[in-house]
Amino acid sequence: LRLVVGDALALPWNRLPATLRVCGNLPYAVATPLIGAVLEHALAVDRAAFMVQLEVAERLAAGPGSKRYGALSVLAAARADVLGVRDATTPSRRSCAAAGTGPAARSGA
Repeated sequence: LRLVVGDALALPWNRLPATLRVCGNLPYAVATPLIGAVLEHALAVDRAAFMVQLEVAERLAAGPGSKRYGALSVLAAARADVLGVRDATTPSRRSCAAAGTGPAARSGA
């Protein structure tokens, strides 16, 4: 395990070790740019899992024709599998938009 401490939006993704695993509970203001950065470097990221606001999770999982469909949806669909979009407002449910990226996600591992 190697913990990288710093501003996640300023990480030098191309200089980080191969087969990264990224996770976090992301505030609304940084969720889209950070997830976008992870998706842009999808070949280096083996797995990623994020807790985000439901609106962000719905944008990640949106399909063509949806009112939430946009650039983030397109990038997520092209580079990852978005799993586990749930509402965390009730104690029995968790909210998580998990984007598995890289070769492992594409092979179903």
